[in-house]
Amino acid sequence: MRGRSAPRHLARRRPLVTAAAAAFAALSALAWGLAAEGPATAQAPAAVRIELDRQFIAAGETFDAFLWVEGAVDLAGFDAVVTYDEGFLSLQSAEVTTSFLASGGRTVVPLGPTLLPGRVELGAVTLPGTGRAGANGDGDVALLNFRALAAGQTVISPGKVHLVNTAGDMLELDGQPATVSIAGAGVPSPTPAPTATSQVPPAPAVYLPWVGRRG
Repeated sequence: MRGRSAPRHLARRRPLVTAAAAAFAALSALAWGLAAEGPATAQAPAAVRIELDRQFIAAGETFDAFLWVEGAVDLAGFDAVVTYDEGFLSLQSAEVTTSFLASGGRTVVPLGPTLLPGRVELGAVTLPGTGRAGANGDGDVALLNFRALAAGQTVISPGKVHLVNTAGDMLELDGQPATVSIAGAGVPSPTPAPTATSQVPPAPAVYLPWVGRRG
């Protein structure tokens, strides 16, 4: 789960994985046809937060930040946009983690990550595999690795997070951010304003199959 890509890969924006496009027809079945698998399971209140492997970091060190779901019931997919301050943190790698989502026997299809300045867009859907049940309980669905750049306090925020169950019912939650305390002599480097030559073009809108279905 903790395998990390080389940091140099972050120098250019990466689109959503091509496997997701190839599986789009199958993913549509998740949103529109899964009700045939059985009665819908009521989705209990859940919480989503950023969980740090340690809260106090020295400038120059790396650390992990997990997107953590607590109290999930029949979880079959998610999407989220995680934001951070590039003056304090440098993203080293980002990935969808599969162990928790696959705990009911379903096959996980990651969507993303898509990397943009100061933000990471990622998600996943699951399809029936050796089992049909969604994930229940607590677990992580994404892992981000950062390097601390300068002394101070900064926040990693998951923003709005969408969870979906095997019946296609969607739940929107306000993710809980985490504060990172960085010790060291450095000072935060200012984030340069976009210019005509350096601006990253906006990513095309990605509509996940379940968004808009609310039961």
